[in-house]
Amino acid sequence: MPLFGQFDRKVCVQVGVVGVIVLMALVCVVQLLSMSSGDLDTEMAHETRMRRQVKIDYPSLSLPTYIRDMAPLPDVRNISMQIKVKTGFRTFDTKSGKQHWVYVRETVPLEYDNETDSKQDILLFHGARFSSKTWEDLGTMNLLSALGYRVVAVDIPGFGRSPRVEVTDRVEFVRDLIPEFGLNWPVLVTPSMSGSYALPFVFRAEPPHITALVTLAPVFTAEFSRQQYKNFMIPTLAIYGENDLDIGLSGITELSYMGNKYAYMIPDAGHAFYISKTRMFHQILYNFLEALPSNYI
Repeated sequence: MPLFGQFDRKVCVQVGVVGVIVLMALVCVVQLLSMSSGDLDTEMAHETRMRRQVKIDYPSLSLPTYIRDMAPLPDVRNISMQIKVKTGFRTFDTKSGKQHWVYVRETVPLEYDNETDSKQDILLFHGARFSSKTWEDLGTMNLLSALGYRVVAVDIPGFGRSPRVEVTDRVEFVRDLIPEFGLNWPVLVTPSMSGSYALPFVFRAEPPHITALVTLAPVFTAEFSRQQYKNFMIPTLAIYGENDLDIGLSGITELSYMGNKYAYMIPDAGHAFYISKTRMFHQILYNFLEALPSNYI
């Protein structure tokens, strides 16, 4: 009899402890259920507003009005800078779960201990008739890295060596590519066709995590309002060819409304002016990059 009595008391104690735990869990559930969806929506909206209220003071740059007044392009033959070149396919996943496989070329100054020590990261897109190899062939990548910049050139899906796949969300593609490739607030260079990737990204991503934008007669400029252009204060270099009376002329008309832009026309040049007037293009790009203050973001 004593044995069974002790057993009963133990059972009672255990049941009591379990009951207290269950009761506490029920109280927590009731409290969560009592919070209305309106309260949750309000809290989420407040957090969103707080994120959007962050203001970045983008600088106005000191750039000459005319190309002839710009600083000459340095002779890289006099610069003893060794460059590391990396090429190959890279994969990255977007936040929506889609995987992309793209071909990438990268040049980095060997003078620095690691990639984050470079003066600035530069992301190069390309036009429809070209690829990342264009920037290699023109010497753009080697020139910029000799001057201290880390340069990443990407073959857009379906061009160059990147496989053809449907990119349904181009804002997401560019937004997620940048951190996946270790790019830290890069300068984004977008010629012609690649404007259909770059411009939606810079206008619709919040924020677009770039230091500056360089447009080379991009498409897609008519997709945004004049007010959107006026509100866009990220430093922008807009270059176009004098004889580009189609995409270049219509594009610069829209881009001229940008609030913090620096526009230059390359004389006697067509749509792909960076091919026919490479040295002048390099000079303008060099002056723009050198005018950007470091770490102002």
